[in-house]
Amino acid sequence: MSDLDFSNINALAVLTGFLADFAFTLLVGFLVVSLMTPAGSQQVPPTAELVANGLGVVGALIGGFVAGKIAGRQQVEHGLLASGLGLVISLCFILPSGQFTLAFLGFAILNLVAAGYGGHLSR
Repeated sequence: MSDLDFSNINALAVLTGFLADFAFTLLVGFLVVSLMTPAGSQQVPPTAELVANGLGVVGALIGGFVAGKIAGRQQVEHGLLASGLGLVISLCFILPSGQFTLAFLGFAILNLVAAGYGGHLSR
């Protein structure tokens, strides 16, 4: 197994992978939450949140795959960076609102692992 090397990164591949992850997660998450939330309810059921976050991990896998495929080299690193970009952006919104939870941390770790694996699959 080779060591991770971030010295030769394709920024366009990272950005495109991030956008693929973001688009998939946003679209599927919105669909899941809207279908699983009772009409007239202002509160999202915990099951809907869990399913949406789980599908967000699938989005990270897709984003990592896209980043790795576009880069054509250092696929795992590109996948990790695509997901890392999303994580940094998420933290910019989560931390000021005081909504940082252990569940967020757990899914953030799962997203990074999935994105790295997506990059690996793109080889």
